Amino acid sequence: MPSFLVFIIRDIAILSLLVGCSSVPKNIEEPKSIIIENEDFYANELTQSLNQAHGAWEDGTIHSTLSVLVKKISATSLELKNIYPAIKIKFLKTNGVLLLSGLANTLYISRGTLQMLQYENELIFCLSIPLALFKGKIPYKKFMELKAQNKLSLIKEAKLTKDDFFDFGEEAYFNADQQALKLMYNTRYDPRGADSFLRKWPSHSSPEQLMGKILPPTEERYQILRNEVAKLTPLQDPIVKSSTFDELLRHIKTIK
Repeated sequence: MPSFLVFIIRDIAILSLLVGCSSVPKNIEEPKSIIIENEDFYANELTQSLNQAHGAWEDGTIHSTLSVLVKKISATSLELKNIYPAIKIKFLKTNGVLLLSGLANTLYISRGTLQMLQYENELIFCLSIPLALFKGKIPYKKFMELKAQNKLSLIKEAKLTKDDFFDFGEEAYFNADQQALKLMYNTRYDPRGADSFLRKWPSHSSPEQLMGKILPPTEERYQILRNEVAKLTPLQDPIVKSSTFDELLRHIKTIK
């Protein structure tokens, strides 16, 4: 074979190898991020929806005071002691009355609810209601119920209507009232704050009452609690309010 043909064949072979090595690799799909739709995921979705519907609001002074009180209440219950580190307090800007127990032990309270308060024992009862629901794992049970029914989208909607997430049932809310009364009594607050709080709670027909479609009638709640308060042994020197609460009240009144 002529020598020049040997060189040509060699060059062709080398060129073929180079072309083969430099061929464009196939596109490799990057792994997609996996969203785990667990309780924490839906807790965040719920918070975002409530913020959109009722306005997000932050106040360090109020948050600090309420956190101390929630810790104080939780100290009287073994179950609440265990979940206290996970309890979160979120504020809603609306002047309507809202007091909600959400997922992942998230407590929602509106500006309208805070402005309704006059005494510290009223605030203690107010905070004790969602804590009682957390203690009974009521929001989590509702989450699992909706999950089984393939209705978790209702959580994202965050509606305050029948058959939606916050509709825990009248029995659950009646029981939460009574458990909240026990919590405030064990924290040595005057239990009469429970009925004075409910006396201020708007009627179902009031425009400030945003939870009328999911809560038992206020009058029924009031009568049941009044009877329960009458059964309690009077506390010696019960707490009604403190200087810390007076400062909190003055701060709340400055909020526009």
